[in-house]
Amino acid sequence: MQWHGFNFPHQVGTSGDDPSCADFEEHFVEDNDIFLIGTDGFWDNLFLPSILDILRPFVRRSDDLFDPELIAEILGKETEKFSNMPGYMSPFAKQAQKYFHDYTGGKIDDIT
Repeated sequence: MQWHGFNFPHQVGTSGDDPSCADFEEHFVEDNDIFLIGTDGFWDNLFLPSILDILRPFVRRSDDLFDPELIAEILGKETEKFSNMPGYMSPFAKQAQKYFHDYTGGKIDDIT
């Protein structure tokens, strides 16, 4: 993640950050790799182990996932559920506490 400061991410777009300030990373892709791309609202509410638990039943030993649209729907609904939980120690809440903010709960945000 790239931030200007806590809860103030870089954003590319109209009146946003210049794309040239983005990090550049190179990744080597192998057969059967799975890419999971999500908005901050997704990553602010689900921890990686929970995401993997949801994905695991859909992973085949062949070169594809079983029903990627269903996976996206399940992940979105799970994220929305946790975003509305006031007492949940979400990834966002843990990060907030690192920056000395008294925050618990999910974070209602864009979830894609």
